[in-house]
Amino acid sequence: QAVEHVENYPLWWPEVKHVSLSGKLRPQTVIRGFLPYSLHLAMKQVHVDRRHGIIEARLAGDLHGRSRWTVSAASGGSDLVFEEDVELGKAWMRVLGPPFRPLLRANHAVMMRHGQKGLAAYLDRGGAAEPSPVVATKPVTGLIAGMASIYDVQGEVGQRR
Repeated sequence: QAVEHVENYPLWWPEVKHVSLSGKLRPQTVIRGFLPYSLHLAMKQVHVDRRHGIIEARLAGDLHGRSRWTVSAASGGSDLVFEEDVELGKAWMRVLGPPFRPLLRANHAVMMRHGQKGLAAYLDRGGAAEPSPVVATKPVTGLIAGMASIYDVQGEVGQRR
């Protein structure tokens, strides 16, 4: 349930700077890594299948497309896979994407590692905002960023891992 509630992402994902709810399941999200720009996204959950551990959302704003979380049982915990199939929403991003690909990939990789570590700590705390002595019995054992190989020659995001 932690990944289903976008409004709580700032509690565990440092690069998610702000989430405001502007209607049912349409959070407005501000994301910023170590590079000097922020991404502004509107999200709408389009598919939630708790039985199979799937949450899909449609994205608009600085990125257009879809994201998907898939949670599955794993030895000693859970595997969590994050995938994105998006295109860049602003012209300057499409122009600067190809020449700055290594820096953008590094920015994204750091952001995803922080998300993985932050979510694991959040779950260790039992979903609490502040650290507590609660120890997780079912750790998150994997987080895969579908956007890890971002910015192809056209400056679009879409390759999955």
